[in-house]
Amino acid sequence: MDSSHMEFAELEHQLLVGNQTDRDWSLWYRQAEVLVGGDLDGDGDENGYSIDEAYDFFRARKTPAEYVSVVRARPNFVVRAHT
Repeated sequence: MDSSHMEFAELEHQLLVGNQTDRDWSLWYRQAEVLVGGDLDGDGDENGYSIDEAYDFFRARKTPAEYVSVVRARPNFVVRAHT
């Protein structure tokens, strides 16, 4: 079996069942938003948290609770309401 067939099979599998990392990130993100009490799409300098930083924590296998405890301890932490 050639490698192009295997690459196609992997792509087809991801399209059919989705990407586990994407699903894990989506769940992690929703949990973090609940814990932070608002929209996670903040500006780190303005309100102490951001999606980019949250994703870094996710990739480092930190829990949403660990991330939120770090950002809540910052002096510039302000919850941003969902838009």
